[in-house]
Amino acid sequence: FESLQQSFDKILQIFNGVFVSGKLHLLKPSQEFYTTILEKINLHPAHVLWVEKESNFLPKAKEYNLNMIRYNTKQPKSIEQDLKKFN
Repeated sequence: FESLQQSFDKILQIFNGVFVSGKLHLLKPSQEFYTTILEKINLHPAHVLWVEKESNFLPKAKEYNLNMIRYNTKQPKSIEQDLKKFN
């Protein structure tokens, strides 16, 4: 996460929150992880953009009707194009 944060500090500032499972001391894909975040941000899931680097966690995020982007660590700049799709 730190490398993403350093590379995209300006981009990350547009988000209402950036949550890292390790910093929350919660494991993905537990229900508690997703519900805790949704409670903290107090937004309807349709208004949330979930950025995930692990593809195996995307199905669980989809269960919560979250908009999703898979962050590709091999092509880090691709996140800029993905974010533009969500304006």
